[in-house]
Amino acid sequence: MNRFAAAGVVIASIAVPSYSHAQEEPDTVKLRELVVTATRLETPIADAPGSITVLHGDALRSSGTRFLADALRAVPGVTLAQSAGPGALTSLFIRGGESDYVQVLIDGVQVNDPGGSFDWAHMRTEDIDRVEIVRGPASVLYGSDAVSGVIQIFTRTGGAPRVEAGMSGSRGDRHAGDTGSFDNHAYDASLTGRTAVPLGDDASVSYGLSGSRAGSTGLFALNSDYDHTSFSGRLSLDAARGELGLTTRLTVNEYHYPTNGAGLVVDRNQFSTGSSRSFGARAGYRISDAVDLRVLGTLHDTDAATRNPPDAEEIDRYWSTTDQRRTSLDAHVNVGVPLASVLTVGAEREWQQARTASESVSEFGTFTDSTDEQRHNTGWYAQLHGSPFSAVSLTVGARVDDNEKFGTFRTGRAALSWRPLEMLRLHGSFGTAFREPTFFENFATAYSRGNPDLEPEHTRSRDIGAEYVAFGGAVAVGATWFDQRFRNLIQYTFDTPAPDAPNYYNIGAARAHGIEVSASAAVRAFNATASYTRTATRVTDDGFGEDLAFQEGESLLRRPRHQAAVNASVQLGDAAAARFGARYVGEREDLDFTDPAQWSGIRTTLDAYTVVDAGMTYALVHGSRRSVDLSAGIRNLFDRAYQEIHNFPAPGRVIYLGLRAGLGL
Repeated sequence: MNRFAAAGVVIASIAVPSYSHAQEEPDTVKLRELVVTATRLETPIADAPGSITVLHGDALRSSGTRFLADALRAVPGVTLAQSAGPGALTSLFIRGGESDYVQVLIDGVQVNDPGGSFDWAHMRTEDIDRVEIVRGPASVLYGSDAVSGVIQIFTRTGGAPRVEAGMSGSRGDRHAGDTGSFDNHAYDASLTGRTAVPLGDDASVSYGLSGSRAGSTGLFALNSDYDHTSFSGRLSLDAARGELGLTTRLTVNEYHYPTNGAGLVVDRNQFSTGSSRSFGARAGYRISDAVDLRVLGTLHDTDAATRNPPDAEEIDRYWSTTDQRRTSLDAHVNVGVPLASVLTVGAEREWQQARTASESVSEFGTFTDSTDEQRHNTGWYAQLHGSPFSAVSLTVGARVDDNEKFGTFRTGRAALSWRPLEMLRLHGSFGTAFREPTFFENFATAYSRGNPDLEPEHTRSRDIGAEYVAFGGAVAVGATWFDQRFRNLIQYTFDTPAPDAPNYYNIGAARAHGIEVSASAAVRAFNATASYTRTATRVTDDGFGEDLAFQEGESLLRRPRHQAAVNASVQLGDAAAARFGARYVGEREDLDFTDPAQWSGIRTTLDAYTVVDAGMTYALVHGSRRSVDLSAGIRNLFDRAYQEIHNFPAPGRVIYLGLRAGLGL
């Protein structure tokens, strides 16, 4: 471990709950887990700015969790909303922020749309090593979209050479107006390992390859199929003074859906397709013991299409395509400075491009539209992180972005962690962040007119918390109060000031504040985590006042005021482990579009619900080289009927069975 990672590392237990493999005995003494997303340095969780949760891929797979979204629902401060079943659009909110306020990285490659959100419907767990969820502003290091948090997914690589294969299937009850059941299936295979190379005593090559295919018959009896295929690869060369790394990821999906925006079943043949290609190349060189140079180049390209062919005896049809590409180059240097600190200074250049096309045919005629736009951004940033005094960790950073469209924008962040007692940590942070406009908000020409002069949305965030660890890490509790103020929000207006005026303006404001509470316990073969989040949101300026989803004094949509989760596991001998989980989501506001006379919707309140899951894992073969694990369980054990989005019922009881085999090479 180099001096950047070693600064401040002491022997202690985890300070926030994380998920551990059900078949692993808890350690009596643990090194604090290192994370990299919060600071771009290997940093102990307790010394990193923001509140952080880490999910581990082995634990997710052994629990039968196949979609990452299902695991993220139990993370403090995180809320998800999915429109129907597998493949349906899935949005994620952190601490009451918008779904496009979360930057998503996979092995360092940003994968959310420029200025937009990430669809969590297709992110599976087969190739995941770990997931770092950082709650709090992070635009200082990551630029646009890192407003209320950053989620980084690391894929599997390294370790003793090993090949794995798995298969799973499930059957669930429909709660979508159709009787009967739906089926899911998935297959995956992977190869991981590390081997020494003749470039020095410490030189090695790590690799990881993974592929999966999954499908579902969906929640509706009509036009509800879903298919997904993905491939990921990761290769790295590590030597004494430097490293080189390459990553790639390819995904293809197709989702059929019979519903309109109100959740009504109206179409037998509309569907959407999507594909993405991601590439990343990184290099690092340790110039001296005190100077470390890092370079990262990324490319992420997505193609999305929606198609609605004409039904029998109808002429209506519609299709649209969107191709978005973002390319970036980041270079930064880490310099060791006095008082056990590291100064990071860097620059990032990003190029964005979007092409769209659409055609609509109806009794009113044929309408076509197309756009081809591009923009770029340059950011300079600096961060000082370290432990200038005993038991104190400090992070201070600033960033300046020079954007082709909105000009110069500045953000900053400061965070302090103090350990007055070995078992107690107090922490607080303050920061600003921003979201750039989407291409549609800037350049739309068809049914809306974009505004190329929009400024970025921005936020001011702060939090204060405490964490207490006892009994050598066997028990940990923590609480964090947070407050976010959103300004310059982009609002839409039907009634433009002039016929040729744009429909989008910076005119709205909102606030979200609350508290996150977490606890964990590990006693011999028993492990448990629990969390509670209270989030209060309020619109403080509704701009034009035309949008029922954004009314002054009202709550933001789909953000529950109360939510809680409990997860527990117990080891039953050497081969078996049992799991139990429960999630509570309180009431939240939404819009009801089922009445055609109310075309702008009616505000409604979604009912609170509790979902209980249970499962078991049994090691048929368990050894250092060979393993065969059987997992089985039930999600939504009591067949609870609930909705995350109005009139889009969630799945009922789902029974699953999975088999995973591994072989050391």
